[in-house]
Amino acid sequence: MKLLQYSVLSVLGSTLLLSNGAVAALRGASSDAEDEDVAATSYRPVNIKNLTPYRATGVVSYASGPFKCSDDSYEVKPRPGEWTGPSRGICLVHQITATLHDVTGCDGDVQAKSYSSTGTAYDQFVVVEVGKCKFQATRLTDRALEEIGDNEDASTVAATSYARVNIKNLTPYRATGVVSYASGPFKCSDDSYEVKPRPGEWTGPSRGICLVHQITATLHDVTGCDGDVQAKSYSSTGTAYSQYVVVEVGKCKYQVTRLP
Repeated sequence: MKLLQYSVLSVLGSTLLLSNGAVAALRGASSDAEDEDVAATSYRPVNIKNLTPYRATGVVSYASGPFKCSDDSYEVKPRPGEWTGPSRGICLVHQITATLHDVTGCDGDVQAKSYSSTGTAYDQFVVVEVGKCKFQATRLTDRALEEIGDNEDASTVAATSYARVNIKNLTPYRATGVVSYASGPFKCSDDSYEVKPRPGEWTGPSRGICLVHQITATLHDVTGCDGDVQAKSYSSTGTAYSQYVVVEVGKCKYQVTRLP
């Protein structure tokens, strides 16, 4: 029996297994470390959902490394439009830009705030409206960044009091829910909230050094969905982060996520 010859090459934190000229990625490096649940040999194609009423175009660029990863240009129709890119192998996302076209009351096209990373395997992103003539490309997640590699807890936030929790409702329905805080040496009471339909927002009371554990949301009287709909909650072991949004991610599907 012929023995196959293998060699292991470590490049920029990514481990590659070479066998008779075939290359397979065993692990991809990511500053956000979101690749924990990504298939080992190839990261999932990038998916961008447009949660605005305007056409969006932009570019997905990938981190530089030993392999050539070409940029992907995209165009996505207004809400609920979405775009899925081609297979990207082991290419890590570096930046996602977005331009919103013919935006009402904003003198035409508007450049959104880009999503940036030193290199991430993450694949789910959204373009959202965060204010008057203000848009942003961001990742869609129900987990805190510190749980997946980018710490933002009490040890790294220099403050004696964290910013108040702010929740923007980017849906056309009234939203209610509860902001609960992580258990610890201090008693942190839950905060119930109610926020009007888009562009409604809610800002909680002073929370001192209480870390957010979970944010739930229920959308009320949702058209075509048999009334109220429970959104997918945002969860964390405890984060100091303050900016969150409630977004529509599909037919009768909603989610609480954070803004970078």
